[in-house]
Amino acid sequence: MGGSVRPHTPVSRPTIILVRHGRTRLPPDERIRGRGLSAFVDRLDASGIAATPAPSGDLCQRVSKAGFVICSDLLRAVESARMLAPLQTPVADALFREAALPTGIRVPILLRAHTWAAISRTLWLLGWSGSGESFIEARSRAGQAADRLIYYSRERGSVALVAHGVINLLIARQLGARGWQGRWLTRLGNWSSSTFIDEV
Repeated sequence: MGGSVRPHTPVSRPTIILVRHGRTRLPPDERIRGRGLSAFVDRLDASGIAATPAPSGDLCQRVSKAGFVICSDLLRAVESARMLAPLQTPVADALFREAALPTGIRVPILLRAHTWAAISRTLWLLGWSGSGESFIEARSRAGQAADRLIYYSRERGSVALVAHGVINLLIARQLGARGWQGRWLTRLGNWSSSTFIDEV
């Protein structure tokens, strides 16, 4: 498993930092129809991050000092990882993509895009996934992601993952189930982060 490695501050136990990407460039109050959610998600996945708000200096320092930086392969995560640790070369991996939103809504009602996304995510949690990734499948992928991060952290002392809100939450729970100490319920805001330490 390759990637760019920089000298880093030794840690007493393997450490994993989960970070959510910065705010995307899409207008935050954009209104769409329910049937337009699929096109909106496509634009979201092709969008990079806005210049503001910027990540805190403390977060940049913690990610920069990680022995390895990995991210989702979606542009908003890649750009965020580069902003957080400009001297590292993050490895982008589709394993860490956000849990897919079901987009098969056919309602013509006009609402804010984030409202439709919240409705879709709620239905997803209740079992509807359309033809996309189900909650059970996303949880299984999160388990694979957690195992990958554990491997990297034990090889290199610490690893920082820059990904997305829901998948980070699912990974956090998987790390907790494996005996790692940290907050299971990570915050979902842009640039939010949680740190997990191996207590096994």
